[in-house]
Amino acid sequence: MVWNPRNFHYHVWDDPAFDTLAPLAAATLTIPAFDQSGTETRTMYSLKRDMDELRTRGHAKGIADAGVVSVGNSAGGRALCALKVGNGAAHKVLFTGAHHAREWISAEIPYLVAEYLIESYTDTPATPKEKRIKHLLQNRQIWFVPIANPDGHHYTTTMDRNWRPNRRTHNVHGATIHRSPANGGSVTYLTGPYTGVDINRNYNTPDWGTETFHNGDVTTSCNPADGGADSIWCGLAGSGEAESLAIDTLIRAHAFRASITYHNFGQLLLYPDTSNVDHYVQWVGGGIRDLVNAGGNPYSYEASSTLYRTTGDLLEFSPSYSPDKSIPD
Repeated sequence: MVWNPRNFHYHVWDDPAFDTLAPLAAATLTIPAFDQSGTETRTMYSLKRDMDELRTRGHAKGIADAGVVSVGNSAGGRALCALKVGNGAAHKVLFTGAHHAREWISAEIPYLVAEYLIESYTDTPATPKEKRIKHLLQNRQIWFVPIANPDGHHYTTTMDRNWRPNRRTHNVHGATIHRSPANGGSVTYLTGPYTGVDINRNYNTPDWGTETFHNGDVTTSCNPADGGADSIWCGLAGSGEAESLAIDTLIRAHAFRASITYHNFGQLLLYPDTSNVDHYVQWVGGGIRDLVNAGGNPYSYEASSTLYRTTGDLLEFSPSYSPDKSIPD
């Protein structure tokens, strides 16, 4: 079978404009402009409805689990839409995107990988590519959560295109954070409501809540005043946000052999610092880099800390719950 992808457009989480449209159809929506100059019209898809349709098609082919619709709900009650594809439970992979709400393209890559696999699959493969896809989906189990931050993503398509974190508001008692003089000294914040936890600083890693700095700038903050549109606030507890807790729970329940999470800043392929000597990770990562670079748009492949340090991020959380990956089978 030949996959015929639609013209590339972004997804919203969902919108009533799709109520009367056919599956996988696009709608023209009015959304905030990126330069904050007002609004603009864009052709968009509904992630929720597209995922429902892919699940239906995949289930009809015997390669998608009809019972897996989401991995949980956001603080605002929106589903973290999910697809479970493939029949090989011994080898599991997780794809996630859009932890940061304004990084729209980071949702599209995991979605398009899922669409490609489901639409390209045939039980009677005739070409080498079709045979590889069938082998993959009969011997692997692949989970897709394209938008890990649905409340924040929805907010970027309705109110503020530049919003980054989730949308939960915490009422916090004022306190003082003691930092070294080199990192700004003590910082005092006031009692009050603060909105916007960075989901990718909120995972319950052993060093969750440890502040990090890069060239004098805070890159992980315990200060709720560092929330808001550009939030780097880690929240009040590791995996304390509904969104990070949903992914946390999923990862703890499954022995994923790989976790691939997408962002859209820089042409970088990043791996955990702990994987510097993991030959399997380096073998796979180097192969991905070479495939990407063969397309003429080169990416670098490096440890995450060479960009800047963070704590509580999914990249460092995932390996703690992965099985041994030393044998590339």
